[in-house]
Amino acid sequence: MTIPVLFLLGAFGLSFVLASLVWLVSRPRKQKFGSTIETFTSDLSALAPRGSRRVRTRPVNGGHLHSGGTKTHTQAANARPKPGPRPRS
Repeated sequence: MTIPVLFLLGAFGLSFVLASLVWLVSRPRKQKFGSTIETFTSDLSALAPRGSRRVRTRPVNGGHLHSGGTKTHTQAANARPKPGPRPRS
C-alpha cells in the first residue's frame, strides 16, 4: 500500500473512533419508568400562570358519549344553561 492510502485509512479510522466517542458521551441515559411524564408535568406546571388550577379531564354525565362526552372540570363548571323559550308578554 502506498502512503496516501494509509493516511486516508488512518484518517477514516480516527474519525470513526472520535465519532463513536462523541456518540457514547452524548446519548441519552437510562431513566426510571415515567420520568419523562414527570418532567413534562413539572415543565407544564412551570409554564402555567400563577393562581391557576390544574385542569384534568374527566367524564361528565357518567361518561356516556350521547350525553356530551368528556369535558374538563373548568368547562363543566363554566357551562351555561341553554336558554329556553322566551315568555310572551
